[in-house]
Amino acid sequence: MNTLRHPVAGIILFATLVSLLLISYNGMKTAYSFEPDNESLVNGSNIAQSLNDLTLVRGLNETFTAINSLSAPTSSTFDILGGLAAAGIGVLKTIVGLVRVPDQILGVIIEYYNIPNPVVIMFVSLLISYVGFILLSAYLRSRV
Repeated sequence: MNTLRHPVAGIILFATLVSLLLISYNGMKTAYSFEPDNESLVNGSNIAQSLNDLTLVRGLNETFTAINSLSAPTSSTFDILGGLAAAGIGVLKTIVGLVRVPDQILGVIIEYYNIPNPVVIMFVSLLISYVGFILLSAYLRSRV
């Protein structure tokens, strides 16, 4: 499991950077009032909306929103319990997002960019072999 912590930390860092990018994009969109005609849309959405729909990003955003909604002096016990439950659901979405992020990122990339099939097959093969070696190392309890 020693080798598994670095990819997970990298994925969470990626999700945090995507969240910051989306905050900046939405701020510019509001400040400069982008017209829908000026955005390049694919299947009715732009790339920022597709990144915002990632399970990992939604889970992190939901967790942070639930934690920020907690305020002990003015809230009742049920409000605090509801905020903690919402934070727990956000954490579960984050964990599910960690598992699904390679598939979702590949889907966003393929949707907006024309990538040849051999390149996609190469990335999927690399991902499968990387995960396989991590599982083999965990099974043998030694680095392979």
